[in-house]
Amino acid sequence: MKRLVKRASMLTFVLVLFMSITGCAEDLGEQYIKNDFVESLWGIAIEEFNCPIDFPTDTEIVAIADQILDGKMIVLYSIDNMLEYNPDVMDTFDWNVQYSNTPNTFQLYLQCLNPIAYLAKSYEITTNEDYLLQAQKILESWLAYKNDYANQNPFLWYDHGTALRSETLIYYALVMQKAGKADEAFRQTINNLLTEHAEFLANAQNYTANHNHGIFQDRALIYIAYFLHLGQFHISAFIAEISFFFLPLSFFLSCLVLGGKQGKEM
Repeated sequence: MKRLVKRASMLTFVLVLFMSITGCAEDLGEQYIKNDFVESLWGIAIEEFNCPIDFPTDTEIVAIADQILDGKMIVLYSIDNMLEYNPDVMDTFDWNVQYSNTPNTFQLYLQCLNPIAYLAKSYEITTNEDYLLQAQKILESWLAYKNDYANQNPFLWYDHGTALRSETLIYYALVMQKAGKADEAFRQTINNLLTEHAEFLANAQNYTANHNHGIFQDRALIYIAYFLHLGQFHISAFIAEISFFFLPLSFFLSCLVLGGKQGKEM
């Protein structure tokens, strides 16, 4: 019985998540025509995005962003070590750096582009455009790195790391849109990048089944699908979640209902 209650709770959680995401976009389909983006271009707005990114307090996040502007790369607010870098010369930044006492953790969250999330959040808090300018420098540097070192870093395309990066990119794009900074070139960059992420996440060879990493992948794929109006991806992701958690529960409940009906008929 405890397992049944636990799975039923999981089912409720995922259904609420799914409905909260799908509800964001139900009236926006006509705004996306033949892959051309109009002024209200994406499937969700910043006010509708149930941002899953874990931020500290506003005061702490602004302090982190200020340190990033001052040349200290912080990838996770719970990590004390800060990597010194030149914020004005991002084309020399070493994206393969091994740093801190936990270099793999540092690499994971560096490749998640957490600094961009911190900078975007700080812009939301303060409206200081310096945060968005530095976020754009970091993204442009990472894009150049991604194209040159695609197969040399296992954390570049990593299961839940790619999922978390997808959500950071969506959040950053929505902040840029609200700030009036999402011009056509920026939108196309984000669209192409998130499409690449969706294709990776939807590839069964990259999927971590029966694992919480797979849940991160499913969640990110649903967000991307609604953000870019790619219906085939959100359907496959939602089915994956349902298959993992709830088919045994569905079978049990079906037997319970059918058994109850047969008992009444008898």
